[in-house]
Amino acid sequence: MRSLRACLPILLLVLAPPPAHAAESEVFLSWHAPWGRPGASSTLVRPCIDTTRVDTLYLSVRSGRSSPGVFAFSADLWFHPGSTDSLGPFWKRGYYPERPTFLRVECPSDSADGSHSPFAAPTFGDFTWDYTTMRARLRMVYAVPSTMAKPADGDAIYTLARVLLGRPPVRFSMCDQPVCVEVFQVGLTLGLKEPTRNVSVGDHRFAAINSPDERVCLPYQAVAPSFAADSLRPAAADSTR
Repeated sequence: MRSLRACLPILLLVLAPPPAHAAESEVFLSWHAPWGRPGASSTLVRPCIDTTRVDTLYLSVRSGRSSPGVFAFSADLWFHPGSTDSLGPFWKRGYYPERPTFLRVECPSDSADGSHSPFAAPTFGDFTWDYTTMRARLRMVYAVPSTMAKPADGDAIYTLARVLLGRPPVRFSMCDQPVCVEVFQVGLTLGLKEPTRNVSVGDHRFAAINSPDERVCLPYQAVAPSFAADSLRPAAADSTR
């Protein structure tokens, strides 16, 4: 509890409105392994018949500025269908505050899977999941106690989080639907008295599901869609839930 209280001021700081991003900052998404590591890929094909597998999506960042440490971060990831589709029923489950059973978020503090972590200790925080007919959003906020931050190299690529996604069973319609995952923005707290550093650029901030040529992401690479807060409503309940 003491560690959690120590993180509260940092969590409040990372939720403050961020300034414009710096040009040298960059965000990355990759399947199977952290960006730049052997086995990392921007695409994932997952058959409906294999429901025992859990796929791992890595969120990584280059801050562009060396600092005393990454004290906290926030991130918004969007899950988009193809341009003419609505999001399938598998994704329309676990609307906040209900916890989605197909999704987990982990913030690594070790390098067992090749992650280059900015954290010297386990993080504190949480994530939410919400959606409309056309897209879903994963929002996360995590922090470490200020005494447990470690110096961060502005040119290094750090793994902030692992997103673990279960696979949809065949009883869900559109279980093999192509989906594009986009990093909408990442906010970094690099100092206790500094504003949040917003990072929302990068050639590798998209990752595709069931679209080997990444064509599903093309409509979203030019313009980020609007996702108004008052539009976040649960989609109609599905009988396959």
